[in-house]
Amino acid sequence: MVTNGGVDKSYRSVLMMPIMRVYLTLMFIFIKTIISKAKQQVSAENSKESMYKNVIFRKSLLAKLAKYYAARER
Repeated sequence: MVTNGGVDKSYRSVLMMPIMRVYLTLMFIFIKTIISKAKQQVSAENSKESMYKNVIFRKSLLAKLAKYYAARER
């Protein structure tokens, strides 16, 4: 493949970014599924507060993973 600039490009180099994007999207979906299916520890004495802490933990963990992989992609 030759672009207007006259630089030869292979199909591999052209398709690398879309393939990487699909791979990362599938990986994030997999991680989200695993985290959501993880066993939740809910205290019987303080169930509402315990469930609230679990929701906060899951959201913060996903945010940290997304930030980490977004920084790696640059």
